[in-house]
Amino acid sequence: MICLSDTDKEFNIDLVIQTCNKVYHDEPVLAQLAATQAILESGLVRTPPSNLAYYHNNLFGIKGTGTNGSIELPTHEYVNGEMITVGQNFADNNTLEDSVEQHRKLMSLNRYTEVRNSVNIGDAIDAIYRCGYATDPNYTNILWNVYQTYIEDV
Repeated sequence: MICLSDTDKEFNIDLVIQTCNKVYHDEPVLAQLAATQAILESGLVRTPPSNLAYYHNNLFGIKGTGTNGSIELPTHEYVNGEMITVGQNFADNNTLEDSVEQHRKLMSLNRYTEVRNSVNIGDAIDAIYRCGYATDPNYTNILWNVYQTYIEDV
């Protein structure tokens, strides 16, 4: 089993891109979106990655139960335009691939039809926010910057 490194940012980003391409082998736009989200959500742009990603193989901050149960952690959410901290149960997974499989299952929900129907990464990034994936009003701009920095030329 391959795990994230606590010291090698490039290794982590390459690993996440490869894992997303493997899980989304038949959906290249969603593979790019998943990799972009994973890089952002798990803090792979810094070293070390988030504790949730590093210790619990949860690349996306997916709440609920994973293949290894769940872990309660504080998180920041935007409610009525204000950021607050709340405790949430997050998925604890055995592998990084489990995390990407969870993302794929999440994207299969009717709520994300617009995301699945996106024909390019720009449309997918816009759609993921409109479908309610994130509460941060700057989510699309942040995702686009991550995509351009770490994914676009790969």
